[in-house]
Amino acid sequence: DINFNVNNPALMTATNQDYCGFLSTDYGKTWTYTPAWREAGWGGYAYGCYPVTEKILVAFKGSGKNALYYSTDGGKTGINTDLTTSYTGYQCITGVKGDNNIVFANEFRSTNKGSSFTKISSVAFNGMDVISTQPDNIYLSSNSGIYISTDSGATVTQVAAGGLPKYPTRIEVSPVNPNYMVVDNEMLAN
Repeated sequence: DINFNVNNPALMTATNQDYCGFLSTDYGKTWTYTPAWREAGWGGYAYGCYPVTEKILVAFKGSGKNALYYSTDGGKTGINTDLTTSYTGYQCITGVKGDNNIVFANEFRSTNKGSSFTKISSVAFNGMDVISTQPDNIYLSSNSGIYISTDSGATVTQVAAGGLPKYPTRIEVSPVNPNYMVVDNEMLAN
């Protein structure tokens, strides 16, 4: 999983199983290992890590609990927020264009760069997109439909239900016409 900071694309993370993740601050030219999500012993992984700043990272840590973690030292160590998501697959985390304080992590929202989160929905989202032409809007997919937030994630409203592939993990919205979007899944299940 590769994720970019929506306000500073030079900041990017790459996460995977066993090796946990990497952080780049120079558009991917060089990478730093981020062991914060590693488990003692075998493996450990993070999905959906988001680089808020060079030092602040937010990620869902796997191993069956899908716990939301926060790092203030560039991913060297992680702090468990004690928040978990009910969704057990791909985790999605993003920022909001124009406001680096807001971080949206599945059904949770932070207004202080990830140091605390509030649950904003009972729906566990598994796909998320933010577009530059409507920076206050966050487009979300879940097993129950398409949702949109028009207030930087403070509230979400369902706009379409059904007709989606099972277990959608990605949503991409056209910045030219947000009524056009692509929703897919990684498992290719119908």
